[in-house]
Amino acid sequence: MVNWQDVYRRYEAGVWAVPLALLPSFLLTAVFGQPSSLEPLIELVIAYTPLALAHLVLNVLGPLARPLALVGAIAVSMVCVGILSIITPPVLAQPQHPRVALRAVRWLLFALVIVGLGISLARFATNLLSAFSAVCASVLCVPLLLWTRRWRSFRGQKGKRRQVIRFLLGTPIVTGSLFLLGSYEVWSNLAVRLFALGNPIRRLFAFVAPPPRQAGFPVVGVVPEVTPISQFYVNGKDETDPLLLAQDWELRISGLVHNPVTLTFEQLLMLPRTSYYATMRCVDNAVDGRLMSTAYWSGVLMQDVLALAQPLGTATTLLLRGADQYVEPFPLAEPSLATVLLAYGMDGETLLQQHGAPVRVLLPGWYGFRNVKWLQEIVVASGKVSGYWEQNGWQAKEIHTVARIDVVHQLDQTHLLAAGVAFGGLRGLARVQVRIDTGPWQDAMLNIPALSPYSWVQWQAVLTVTQRQLQLTARMIDAAGIAQDASPQGPYPSGSSGLHTLHITLT
Repeated sequence: MVNWQDVYRRYEAGVWAVPLALLPSFLLTAVFGQPSSLEPLIELVIAYTPLALAHLVLNVLGPLARPLALVGAIAVSMVCVGILSIITPPVLAQPQHPRVALRAVRWLLFALVIVGLGISLARFATNLLSAFSAVCASVLCVPLLLWTRRWRSFRGQKGKRRQVIRFLLGTPIVTGSLFLLGSYEVWSNLAVRLFALGNPIRRLFAFVAPPPRQAGFPVVGVVPEVTPISQFYVNGKDETDPLLLAQDWELRISGLVHNPVTLTFEQLLMLPRTSYYATMRCVDNAVDGRLMSTAYWSGVLMQDVLALAQPLGTATTLLLRGADQYVEPFPLAEPSLATVLLAYGMDGETLLQQHGAPVRVLLPGWYGFRNVKWLQEIVVASGKVSGYWEQNGWQAKEIHTVARIDVVHQLDQTHLLAAGVAFGGLRGLARVQVRIDTGPWQDAMLNIPALSPYSWVQWQAVLTVTQRQLQLTARMIDAAGIAQDASPQGPYPSGSSGLHTLHITLT
């Protein structure tokens, strides 16, 4: 007959052993500012999280959603090890017990499986330190399971006081470990700053955000034309950003080229610099979302770098690879290739780690996930190649046109001021229009000329109202005269569409 209470004790001991085993490995990688040992598992959690749930959490929590994938990976690890620990027998104090050999085999089998899982994580790690920490965590898991098996069990009255002490000491230790693991990104970034592990910010040139081109701008409550770097949105598949030092960074250009090239960061800085304003929008961004920002980017044109390598006539595709093993294809025949930047600066300063330092790719007018951060390699290839997110069904490329309402001010009993931003991506922007309920569309005033052909535009409109409750809608018209797609669609698989609408009650 199965003793279910004993089975549960074994499962519970395995569950609690995981955070204790992971904590030293997380400390090791954090001290050097590297991704944790669970990063490959985090990617699986992201890949298999229901899209509706992922989009909801991301749009509600923004950057605060990043640790949730790590929490999910820790939970998966705890459940898996808990289930595996059921096969482990009680620890025997009598070496002469007739079943000691069989029980030793069961413990050995558990150890081999756990270490095998650690090695599997190590194989997909992005660096040697993360790989080493994954193996260390799996090795530590076995003796820690022996410990948790003892302090989580109560057997009879003998030694009960000692067992209670073990329980009272063990529970806060494990709980504290869980808290530290879940906040890994916070103290990993803290370690980078505390030990000065990251790249020091270099000032490339003096930068001041330009003044408005039209009277009446900016409107209070509307996002700035140039997003402060500290407020520039961050999103991605990584729980912890890779740390690449500029002095060690190299860009390799290989594949179908006449002249394979390797460039250092200083060599890249010596090439002709190009700077322009560009707005970046996350593919997860809803029509009313805030995952959209603008900066003054600086770097080297992709075409100038490719000219050094001289691609062969048979080449059709660029494979852009980041330090986090993220790969994104980009067609050589794409007209916008002429504007693609290998960016190393934002607003006159070198990039921060979370924005892709030392060098990232900037594709003006393309969704953010196409812009590879922490660039390390460009492989010139032929044929069609699917990128990381394309393999998960995403098809979005060029940004959809969008007009967003940031703020509505009631001016008096019969007038209100609506204002926001609009972005046309590669399609450009001609007009922004607003309307009340199903009434006629009214042209808004634009803060033009735009900062660049690749940046958003601020808009505002004064509207006459005749009722206390109304519905306000905005749309943009692109440079070809085509109105923004009004059909509501979620972000997956091609980016969100629809019109931003607010329901307003006036006082």
